[in-house]
Amino acid sequence: MVAAGVVYEGPTDLINLVETHTNEIVKKYNGLVAGGESAIKGHFFTFVSCYLRDFLRQYKMIADAFETSVTWSNYQKVLDNYYKTVYDAYEKLGYEKRLTYHCFRIA
Repeated sequence: MVAAGVVYEGPTDLINLVETHTNEIVKKYNGLVAGGESAIKGHFFTFVSCYLRDFLRQYKMIADAFETSVTWSNYQKVLDNYYKTVYDAYEKLGYEKRLTYHCFRIA
């Protein structure tokens, strides 16, 4: 799976031409055009999770932002393995689970 964010710059007529051509290529290869709003939401998620992590650090909490792509059939396996790995590491280091915050973005 590949995801790409594309920003078009230049005169409006050139942007329309290039965007139309890009969308034709995407459709030719069975891709999905998500639109600019999806990119803005993705960036906002990344922005919020990073600042939340830094904010919680002052309260001696551990925060983690986790992004990945996985098939829905493997979704639960990924989460289970993530939590096991992270909580095992926390236990070794002497951290309490209740002082942790996890933020996920799974596509």
